[in-house]
Amino acid sequence: MVHAHSYHALPALGAAILSRQPLVFTPHYHGAGHSRLRGFLHVPYRRLGAVIFARSRSVICVSQAESALVRRHFPRVSGRVTVIPNGVDSAALRMAEPFATDRTIILSVGRLESYKNVERIIATLAHLPDDFVLYIVGEGPDRRSLEAMTARLRLQGRAHFLGRVDMPTLQRWFRTATVYVSMSSREAFGISLVEALAAGAGVVAADIPAYREIVARGASGAALAPLDAPPATLAATIRDVAARRGASREAPLPDIASWDDVAERTEILYQEVVARGGARVSGARVDRRDPVRLPLPPPHRSAQGGLSPWKR
Repeated sequence: MVHAHSYHALPALGAAILSRQPLVFTPHYHGAGHSRLRGFLHVPYRRLGAVIFARSRSVICVSQAESALVRRHFPRVSGRVTVIPNGVDSAALRMAEPFATDRTIILSVGRLESYKNVERIIATLAHLPDDFVLYIVGEGPDRRSLEAMTARLRLQGRAHFLGRVDMPTLQRWFRTATVYVSMSSREAFGISLVEALAAGAGVVAADIPAYREIVARGASGAALAPLDAPPATLAATIRDVAARRGASREAPLPDIASWDDVAERTEILYQEVVARGGARVSGARVDRRDPVRLPLPPPHRSAQGGLSPWKR
């Protein structure tokens, strides 16, 4: 069996075309490219991407939002889609030592690319009290323009670019944050949002389907903001979440799975794929025996598990 990841990368296509083994596919599908060039190439690539879905015995989506998008764009795969949300290591996040500070810390984590809309977060600082400070973790092609914007707005002392950091340091930043903010315009899941909630931070997130799904799972310390919210409006939401989160930082965790949960449910799906070993996937149609349907257990809230292997 081969388990391939990422619709947006070529190895999965190679596995679909070249491998004779049963294929399980986790697409992390956004439905669009992350830049103008990738967006342009995304249209002709969809014919090739359809080959990956057509050859897959099972497709794992990490959210209901991603599943709906996959089913809409590739309707013939609908009967083979399973949703297994990503997990986090809640115990490690809760045990991480916060950095010493008397400031209100806003945290942003992820690739510095245009679709992440980090400039919208920087712009809120002009509408927040001086004790609100932004730390930005991550690298990407937009870093220079974001740094230039920070200088232009004279916010160098309040917006700090940390670049890449190791996992223990990142966990400390999640634990230090008062509010985690992401205004990304498209995500299949939103692993950093869940990590922030597990660490006890408040969350302000763009009102997109994947983030909406996380907030709906019981994240009382989270709020959604329109993608086109003016800086003053977004700043007001950040202030509100910061005020509410200060009194409930050690509140019970929302509905967050661990990587043990993910591994257990994925193993059951592997068993299901093996059990229907006579299946043949060809083109966009599936000819197979009646599959053995094994129930997927609900997450058991184990605090153990590994760290996210996927790009944020």
